[in-house]
Amino acid sequence: MASHSAITSDNRSAGVRERVTRNKPLVIVVAVALTGTGLHLIWRQLTPASPNITAGMNFYSDDDGKTWFADSADKIPPFDHNGKMAYEAEVYRSGDGKPFVAYMTSWDPEDKAAIEAAAPKDRRDVQAALASKQLVKKPGERSWAKLTPQTAKEYQKIIEPVGPDGSSKNLEFVPPSAP
Repeated sequence: MASHSAITSDNRSAGVRERVTRNKPLVIVVAVALTGTGLHLIWRQLTPASPNITAGMNFYSDDDGKTWFADSADKIPPFDHNGKMAYEAEVYRSGDGKPFVAYMTSWDPEDKAAIEAAAPKDRRDVQAALASKQLVKKPGERSWAKLTPQTAKEYQKIIEPVGPDGSSKNLEFVPPSAP
């Protein structure tokens, strides 16, 4: 009996190894995208704030990234802002010193409801748990992307900041400053 279960286990392992080997490029892309997303989220959480940074603030845009404004990080996008839908905006500064929106983030209605249903002290944990389901898009693009094995490359390209000149060098994340 024990040998049968060992054989079955070996067959399952061989099947998984075979599928991974057959889909190696996809596995690599998904692993890189998940690692990049995780590192980006960790970096944003652990980046030390300078003394002039307002704690608990995010940038948002209600005009597809053309302009942005700082507001409470408690807002869960999309939300109504002066009659327009606002989304979280990831603002960077390029080498020439000009800030720009690299990409925007949002949540689908179901995930937004789950975040809003959580106690305020638990919202960050719920958002972290749902991070792979966060929607992202570059300013000017029509559609939002969610991280899936099929969209991993596209998702990674969206969250990788690229300056207005097309360069990804000398870019600096810009946190919301105190008024």
